[in-house]
Amino acid sequence: ETERCDSGMVILTRSHLTFHNKTSTQLSFFGYSCSLNEDKLLDSVPPESSICVPIELAQITHIRLGTLKGSEMTLESSKNPTEDYFVTDRLMILPTGISTARVIRTSIDC
Repeated sequence: ETERCDSGMVILTRSHLTFHNKTSTQLSFFGYSCSLNEDKLLDSVPPESSICVPIELAQITHIRLGTLKGSEMTLESSKNPTEDYFVTDRLMILPTGISTARVIRTSIDC
């Protein structure tokens, strides 16, 4: 995607990985890959919204969905970012092709 502005042209690059929250509650998305070696909070998405994963995190191979256990928490509040959340198991999201679209179903026990 490109945009023209007074100082020239701006080129926006987005990851091929997009998450859509089709639920009625806010969901947090965690990503994992062998190179990260931990679950990393990617973003929290309001109901009926979507996010593009930052391109520097597009190498993730697994995701977890989570909902907060209590009041608003931040990554700095805990050494383990998932401990403040009810989370799913890790779900593998490796694509099978360049234009693959997958629907993954899971549940969270609160």
